[in-house]
Amino acid sequence: MLTIIGSLIGFGTSFLPSILDFFKEKESNRHELALMDKQAELTRITAEFERDKAEVQALSAETVALYQQASTEKNDGWIGAYRASVRPTISYLFLLTYLGIKGVCLWNALSQGLVVADALPLIWNDEVDSPILASIISFYFGSRMFRK
Repeated sequence: MLTIIGSLIGFGTSFLPSILDFFKEKESNRHELALMDKQAELTRITAEFERDKAEVQALSAETVALYQQASTEKNDGWIGAYRASVRPTISYLFLLTYLGIKGVCLWNALSQGLVVADALPLIWNDEVDSPILASIISFYFGSRMFRK
């Protein structure tokens, strides 16, 4: 009986190194998989960084090109002066036209006997006049912001 038990134990223990190797390999594979995940994440982050770096370089190159073009436009003589005066002139004309229309409306209201305090709410409507005035001013100052 001891012979049979001894041979079974011997036979069973012959598989023990294979079982231990299986668990070691499983742990090693888990470690390799975690390492590959970290490498993939590093590759993704590096690619995002390179993309962002390329975008910044492209934007700075575009800015340099715009400044170079703007510096040559300023030396165009009267054409450069005319080009620079178009947007302010349009803004001034629209503003003067707008204020002229409002002035005529106020004059008409005053000539009909209304008091200024009663006429102004009739002439100025926040829902209409504020956006118009804001768009005229933004048109002018927006171009100044892009020029700088």
